[in-house]
Amino acid sequence: MLTAEPNTVSTWSDWQEYAVEPEDRRGLSRFTAGKDAVANTGVAALAVPCSLYAGMKGVPLYLTVVAQAGKPLEVPDGEARSVLVRLATDYARQAHKDARCTLPSRLPEG
Repeated sequence: MLTAEPNTVSTWSDWQEYAVEPEDRRGLSRFTAGKDAVANTGVAALAVPCSLYAGMKGVPLYLTVVAQAGKPLEVPDGEARSVLVRLATDYARQAHKDARCTLPSRLPEG
């Protein structure tokens, strides 16, 4: 499942709780993409800068992008995480473009 939703971020801990369901948080570790990004063998989530939020001066609006496996992937754990990170990052790149974001995505080249 792939999702991309706009949101503001109060703290990165709050963002992680918003982006990743409680039952999917075990074994999360950070990876470099966007403003913040975490993944494990079942989910990858990124916060990608998009634009300044019109309702709150100077507050950035982020796209929260999540790639979630509906069932365990039939590959080794390290490979499952890599697949989800790559999928989420590619989807984030397209969502950033489609949303016509004005802030740099801070995503790796791809």
